[in-house]
Amino acid sequence: MDVQRLAIAGVAIALVAILLYYHPSVQDNGRVTVIISMDYGKQTLLVKETRSGISALEALKHIANVSTAYGGGFVKGINGIYSDPSQKKDWFYYINGYLANVGASKYILRDGDVMRWDYHKWGEEPFVTAELMDFPHMFTKGYGGNVKDTVILYDYKYKKEAENIGKFLTQKGAYVKIFEAKRYDGNYNKNIILIGTESKIFWKINNNTEVDLPYRVKGEGIVDWQGRFSRGAFAEILQSPLNPKGNWACENVMLIIAGSDEYLDDCVDALLKHHDSFWIYRGPTNET
Repeated sequence: MDVQRLAIAGVAIALVAILLYYHPSVQDNGRVTVIISMDYGKQTLLVKETRSGISALEALKHIANVSTAYGGGFVKGINGIYSDPSQKKDWFYYINGYLANVGASKYILRDGDVMRWDYHKWGEEPFVTAELMDFPHMFTKGYGGNVKDTVILYDYKYKKEAENIGKFLTQKGAYVKIFEAKRYDGNYNKNIILIGTESKIFWKINNNTEVDLPYRVKGEGIVDWQGRFSRGAFAEILQSPLNPKGNWACENVMLIIAGSDEYLDDCVDALLKHHDSFWIYRGPTNET
């Protein structure tokens, strides 16, 4: 596969802190996967399993050397790699692809959770509150034990791609329904996958400057957050800006797959075949 033809990225939007209630009867006899990485998963430093039923912070301490600050609630160092305020670099943790909205000492891990601690910059690029490195866990495992149903909305010419994604997610345990984008009149309180540009909701998100997207459709191509235009296709994910509880409710996500027609099939293929690893191509493709 020619990765120069694709642009795939995790996405972010503005943050609103929301407290969640965690039921005390979380099972502690299961297993969770802990991943330590850098630059949104570009470099994986460590992958280990530990038990569930404990906090995200406890689980991290089980598998790594951890330094904390502010009374123990802020992780400033993992295995000798420390926060660097001058470079605007810190550790952020994600649960099944969702950037957590509570401190690591408060989130209780459930059986099967995938927790990622990623060291990356903030403040310049779009802030990543949902990431595709751990796809498809956001659709199959959810956050805090809450798994939303998934609706796939597709342009008529991308029916095959929609069916392929639906089959993939269904095999992984997700509950999926598929609709042609123009014919969908249901609610958006679900996980939403948009394939193509025909749906009203796509243009609502694409044209909303308050939504922090690394890629948008422009004319016959795509433009990145730095204003560079290119031919290609992209897949980007964000916590749903349609959620009435806010942009950081950790309840549902929106996956957008769009761009130049000739590249979109390759983009879907790359997304479905990455399995347990994921790469991010951030530069322009065939820049014009």
